[in-house]
Amino acid sequence: MLAEESKKLQEEKHMMLLLLGPADSGKSTVLKQMILLHGHGFSQEDRLKFKTIIHRNMVKNMKILLESNGRILQPGGIHIMSLNVSEITSFLPETLEAFDKLLSASFIQKDLQSASKFGVDDTALFFFKEAKRVLHPDYIPSDQDVLSCRMKTESVIETVFSIDDVFWHVVDVAGQRDKRDRWSPYFEKVKSILYIFSTASYNQTLEESPDVNRIVDSTELFTQLVNHPTLKTLSFIIFYNKIDLLESRLEKFAVKNYLSDFEGENTVSQYLDYLKSRFKKAMGGSQVPCFNHRTTATDTKQMRKVIVDVKQAIFRDQMDLIL
Repeated sequence: MLAEESKKLQEEKHMMLLLLGPADSGKSTVLKQMILLHGHGFSQEDRLKFKTIIHRNMVKNMKILLESNGRILQPGGIHIMSLNVSEITSFLPETLEAFDKLLSASFIQKDLQSASKFGVDDTALFFFKEAKRVLHPDYIPSDQDVLSCRMKTESVIETVFSIDDVFWHVVDVAGQRDKRDRWSPYFEKVKSILYIFSTASYNQTLEESPDVNRIVDSTELFTQLVNHPTLKTLSFIIFYNKIDLLESRLEKFAVKNYLSDFEGENTVSQYLDYLKSRFKKAMGGSQVPCFNHRTTATDTKQMRKVIVDVKQAIFRDQMDLIL
């Protein structure tokens, strides 16, 4: 009996949290915040790897802008289009010169204001604005750069860290439709689901299914999860993420032009009310507990508080856990 109680105590001091949601929702950014706030942080080696990813993303995004608007022949454009993104390890002087010419061009600055409709990364504008610093030969990514770096999750990433003597085993899995069949092996041991989606994605479609709106996909996926037989006793914590991007996007794109059932004003409050209603309907007859949070995953100060709130919500739902 004593051995069983000891085993249970050890199990109660371990929490497995599964990060789920569609691609480009900010799951990996949430995981990076957890590593920064409660894990080992990022080493110099880690930052140099992120530097390569950031530079590749900048070239990829510039290529998208040039192709989408037929600007390939602009000064610097031909050089950028000639680069193989996957082979970039550092920037040559001619690449730096090409970026300098393109980023000073008025058409690029204009196109960046509506870049989301072209499929450019959400954080492209951030890095383009910081180009002088980011493209410097001695550049080492800051914490904010690491958080803002778009890194596509292609496999399963697992991280373990401790908060208040409880070990958290956090699992981030790829969100693309063709990767979602890899999720189920983690369902049986998980204590709670952190479901993350981008509120700012209402004017975007899936990369793998261009005819599917990302908000529609987010709610349909949520329906599947809350009604999954293995998950019906768990709590769901929903991150209404990328609120910072939402505010600026609403100024340029009317929600009703992309979601035909939206009837409110084009404001943050009315749109979020619409999303909450949509997710409530998506639950169907499911009775799983849900906790909602508005988040900007790149904001460390906000995420520090949110992670504490998440921990408390999970513990309240798991009353038999040792705090």
